[in-house]
Order: sequence, then C-alpha cells, then structure tokens
Amino acid sequence: MRALLTSGATYLGDADVPLPEHDTWSDPSISGGGYGQGQLTHALGLVMRLLPVRATEVAAFTHGPGARVELHDALVARFDGGAIASVGGASLPPGTFGDQHQLTIRVTGERGQVVLDMPAPRVSRSMGGQDVTVELSDEDVRWSFDRVTDRMVDLALGRTTDNPSPAELGARVVEVLEAMYRSAATGTVAGISRG
Repeated sequence: MRALLTSGATYLGDADVPLPEHDTWSDPSISGGGYGQGQLTHALGLVMRLLPVRATEVAAFTHGPGARVELHDALVARFDGGAIASVGGASLPPGTFGDQHQLTIRVTGERGQVVLDMPAPRVSRSMGGQDVTVELSDEDVRWSFDRVTDRMVDLALGRTTDNPSPAELGARVVEVLEAMYRSAATGTVAGISRG
C-alpha cells in the first residue's frame, strides 16, 4: 500500500478523467502540500458555505507515510460564534473502499448539526429535534463536481457573472488550510490572526 501511495497512484476519479501528473501533487515545491491542497480545499469550501463566518483556531494532524507531502488530514476548527467543524480525509490507492472518496465533514453549532459522509454517501441534518438524512446517488455526487467545472468555464467565457465561490470564501479556506499545516507542524492549536 505504501508503494502505491508514494508512486502517484492515489487519484480516485472517473476513468474518463486523465490522472494528474505525479509531481503536480507530490512535489511540495509545486503543490505546497498534498491532500490538503488537492482535495481538502473542496471540503473546506463547503464548510465555509455552511458557516458564513471566519475560523478562529485550528487543531490538526497530517500524515504522509513515505511521501514528501501529507496524504491524510484531520482537523478541527472553531469559528466566530462558537460553532466547530471537524474535517477528515485521506488519499487512497485505486481499488480501496470501492474507489469512494474518504471524506467526512461534521459541523456543530448552537442551532444544530450537519454531517456529510462521502463513503456512505449521505448528508444528515439535525435541528430543533428534527433529523433529516438524504442518501446521495452516484449521479448526485458526479453532478455536483461537473457543475463546479461547468460554472468556472461559463465565468471564464462570460456566459454568467454569478460566482458562487467568491474570493472571500477562498480566502477563508486558505486561512484554515494554512493554520492546519501550522498546527500539524507544531503539534499545537494554531490561531488565525485578524490583521
């Protein structure tokens, strides 16, 4: 397994999508990091859409057995207002767990909880004593990824000006990702400055 993870065969995608060049994600001088830069950013973007506030601190562990970048990430973030989110994911060699992305997101605040479990795949919400769980089909998951790509192309071609991923959302993702790497490197909770 270690050989598969360090050889570049870690992308779980559709057969019709070309694999990224190995150095694109495995060379820290190019990518800046591994799973965090390549995949966790998407999960953090979802968290930031659910919580329209900034994170205040992050505690994290990362691991990259035999690799120059981390392949497995787990973090907990606290947000303005007290809500917390846990996000965890891992790179896997093809054929592992039926080629399902291993990503789990849990957001908990004073008004309720939201859980996204990609391996299940399902989304659950509990609010005011009412629990709702929605199973996601392969088409649901694939549609959401295609939609993001299509939206980016439409923006670039001037077909739309509606951008559901504004720069402010991206900035909040980057500050959590940077704090994740700092926390993992130091073994401490990393604060996010407001300056």
